[in-house]
Amino acid sequence: MTDWTAAYKRLYKFLDGYTGSQFIKTVQQVDPDLLDYNDYIEKRRCEEKSTTKKDYFKDILLSYPDDIKHHLFEIFLKPLEETSPDEVKDIRTIIGGGKVDIRKVIYAKAGASKEIDKKLLTDTLKGLETFPQAHKLCNRALKDFNSGNDERHILDDLRLSVEYFLRSILGNEKTLENQIPFLGKYQKDKGISSEISNTFQRLIEIFGKYQNNYVKHNDKVKHSEIEFIFNLTNTFYRFLLSH
Repeated sequence: MTDWTAAYKRLYKFLDGYTGSQFIKTVQQVDPDLLDYNDYIEKRRCEEKSTTKKDYFKDILLSYPDDIKHHLFEIFLKPLEETSPDEVKDIRTIIGGGKVDIRKVIYAKAGASKEIDKKLLTDTLKGLETFPQAHKLCNRALKDFNSGNDERHILDDLRLSVEYFLRSILGNEKTLENQIPFLGKYQKDKGISSEISNTFQRLIEIFGKYQNNYVKHNDKVKHSEIEFIFNLTNTFYRFLLSH
């Protein structure tokens, strides 16, 4: 008996690079009756179902009979044969009704985990305890990230966390985008070099531009990019909390 959920978990590592529209168009090659992206997402919203890619990609793929599922998996696996042969082999073993040696999975996770480890954020979260609003939002974003919840809300929470934090240390009520000159002066007064100061100002710009270009169109949000922004935010916090 095929463990399709296990196969999907391994496949999603590669599906994360697809937008919602790209994924649905690929599936429509096999099932032309599948709703187009916008209609499908609207239908899920009306049904109060998750619009996170990881969830609805799974719902679509696993909704078909086994022979169709097998065919769809092969469509997504074929382009990966040269770049990720071992992972493709494991997924094909699973969809063929076999099992993957669990020791391989354990060693792989030990060598390179993509999940943000909360231990790396312990000092940051502890330091943010004196900034309750920033702490609450940062902690919630971390939990949602590690639970695979809606990426859009994760970035919203991270951004607002930084906004509340800067309002506290800079003593004003400015929005995040309008804090750049005030943050620059604050860092200059602390003796922080202009090169480092410019790096943190760039992070603020990234939040604004990424949200405008991607987060408002949820299907373009990539889990790996959220992880990258999360780690940038952690670096931002750790530096300012120690100066």
